[in-house]
Amino acid sequence: MELINLNGSQIHKLKPAINKVGGRFTLTEKIKLKGVGISGLQYFSGLPNLEKENYQKQKLQVTLELYRQGIGFYLRNHEINFATVLPFKEISKISISKKEDTILKGESIFYKTAQKFTSDYLVARNFLLETEKLDFHPILCEFECHFTENLCLEISALRPQKVIDFFKKMENLQIEIDIKNHKITNG
Repeated sequence: MELINLNGSQIHKLKPAINKVGGRFTLTEKIKLKGVGISGLQYFSGLPNLEKENYQKQKLQVTLELYRQGIGFYLRNHEINFATVLPFKEISKISISKKEDTILKGESIFYKTAQKFTSDYLVARNFLLETEKLDFHPILCEFECHFTENLCLEISALRPQKVIDFFKKMENLQIEIDIKNHKITNG
């Protein structure tokens, strides 16, 4: 995967990589697909050039964009702006997983209020206090690739199900989901 530096209005450098994967969708196609992009992800691992250059002083926010025969990854923080394109044919599987969390019995008003508004633990867990998180695991999305190192992203969205549903739209790829919720302890 070639990492393209987009700092300083260099978006034109990405165009050949997008064209290699069939180009972008038209506006009509984007509407029919109900969108071709999603945010709410953070870079976790898998791009050696990023790690070699030590760009991970701050977390990198990731935005994904679907192309006709591939997917684009836009990685940004306050200092850098990179992108890479991964053709679908190089992806063997997308795995979305989270180990079981262990939390203290949620006594904070924030968590109790969140539980009143949603039955989805993946949303309510965002309102836990740090002292209530005993064994807390991120939701990881790993792109298992045929020819390159696997790319791993953390789903950091307030509503992670929206990001997971975005991946489910990719019917031509194998998607594996293994998300464990939580267990509660009194301490």
